[in-house]
Amino acid sequence: KTYTNEDPENEIDVVINYLELKGEGIPNVEQLNEALESEALYYVEDFAKDSVYAEYGESYEVYITTYVTYNDEDLISIVMDEYVAMDDYYHIDLYPINIDIKNGVILDNESILQIDEKFAEEFRERNNEQNGNIDYLDSLSDEQLAEQLQDEYSMIAYYTPLGMEVGMNYSTDTSGGWLTVTYKDYEKNVCDR
Repeated sequence: KTYTNEDPENEIDVVINYLELKGEGIPNVEQLNEALESEALYYVEDFAKDSVYAEYGESYEVYITTYVTYNDEDLISIVMDEYVAMDDYYHIDLYPINIDIKNGVILDNESILQIDEKFAEEFRERNNEQNGNIDYLDSLSDEQLAEQLQDEYSMIAYYTPLGMEVGMNYSTDTSGGWLTVTYKDYEKNVCDR
């Protein structure tokens, strides 16, 4: 589905593409779709109430594209690629949603992974091999990295045909973004947990 709000006079441009599930075999499909719509429209409905940026300033832009990264009879992984800009401030991130479609529930991403300092150390090594050195990552201790990878607001975890993408959204004074690492060896049977 698509939500748009284009108001050039007030410098507002919002385009959000999001997913709606269909299928008679999916339990709680209406509740799942309500949750997906609510998450997708966060920057339209809830952001001003929840954010220090309640006053958008002179301009406000939101562009969100939603992708299905994995889908089988038990599980669907959905990722929203989000870009939000207000005047000179901008924010980009990935927002993953993993759904157990067999039981009709959204999975708690924090419970999918067991993250500790050892995991963080391995994550750093895999990142350096896959993505190269990233200054922000280098600035974190293994303990800080483990905390970021466990944080519900920064954590990224979703499935692909190659395995699981694990990473985090981050921001600094000068930059921000996201990074992920592919875990080809991570099991997919989370629906049995």
